Amino acid sequence: MNKNPLQFNRAFTLVELIVVMVIMTILAGLSAMAYRGIADDLRMSSAMNTVVSALDNARAMSIKKNRYVITVFRPRLESGGTEQVIDIVIAEWNGDSASADNGGSGTNTIWTYDRFIPIQGMAVRTIEGGVNVAGPGYGTGDDDTWWCSTFLPAHAVTSG
Repeated sequence: MNKNPLQFNRAFTLVELIVVMVIMTILAGLSAMAYRGIADDLRMSSAMNTVVSALDNARAMSIKKNRYVITVFRPRLESGGTEQVIDIVIAEWNGDSASADNGGSGTNTIWTYDRFIPIQGMAVRTIEGGVNVAGPGYGTGDDDTWWCSTFLPAHAVTSG
């Protein structure tokens, strides 16, 4: 049987297949990088929502009980000590204040502090690893230095 010379076998060449595979690999790499950025944004958004929710609950509890209420950000290690998370604890003033000598010299050597206890029934919220909370350094006189509580070595964030 003779083949008609106008009939062609339709197929891809090896070069065309390799070009398509390279393009697919590049697109997969770009997608993975975009996904990583989206995942980081979602983690930060979740942490912000958790903090805002805890602060709103603390405010509502303060109004309800007519007492001072604080929100404490307490670091804790998980996963065998390899990952740090931040617990958010809401505590109320128990009506007790005390004084202590700070050991310094001068007129302000006695500090007065209030005692706060966690509010029973208030859930402890957790900010997942990779996100931390910082605030300006108290008493440093420098608003450009912020401190964050951590189990890790001393950590100061300086803007610049």
